[in-house]
Amino acid sequence: MGREMDLRRDVCRLTRRVGLLVLVILGTWGQPCAAGLFDNYWSRFDRYLATFDPAGRFVRQPIERQIPALTFKGFYRQWSDILLTGDQEVGFRRKDFRFLQMQNLLEIEMHYQFSPHIELTNVNHFLYDGVYNWQHSEGLYAPRRTETMRLYHNFERIVRELYLSYRTHSFDVVLGKQQIAWGKMDGRFIDVINAIL
Repeated sequence: MGREMDLRRDVCRLTRRVGLLVLVILGTWGQPCAAGLFDNYWSRFDRYLATFDPAGRFVRQPIERQIPALTFKGFYRQWSDILLTGDQEVGFRRKDFRFLQMQNLLEIEMHYQFSPHIELTNVNHFLYDGVYNWQHSEGLYAPRRTETMRLYHNFERIVRELYLSYRTHSFDVVLGKQQIAWGKMDGRFIDVINAIL
């Protein structure tokens, strides 16, 4: 029985590795996409993806037409980190956490113009990490420590910015919660919690 399980596990691992190798070979083999077999189809598909905006067309634009002083934008981002190694011993128990993170982040930024000089700005982050629901996570650091690692559930985490501003050519006043970026770093975000630090 034990040898049969080991054989099945080895066959499964070998199949995964061969499949990954085939994907890598097929992904890097051949001519550039714009030439040869695909001609112009790939560039049309790429252009379609670049301009694909169902939320803007069916959500944002109708709302902005109904409330002319309101403008908003946003994005949805999904991060997934998956372990490609097998089971391991960690301390006194076996570790088989295939997904390290499956974070879903929705950011919505809204601006409401009361007058030419007075504006209300709001930036919200809604984060949910599904890794704790997709696999057994008992004993992991985050669920024991705080639920904030799994989802943003309080005002401080969800509302990144909420401020009222009065601006003229010679005078600015801003009241509320505001984030001021002092610089920019290529490749990493320093104001976002990231498990790959």
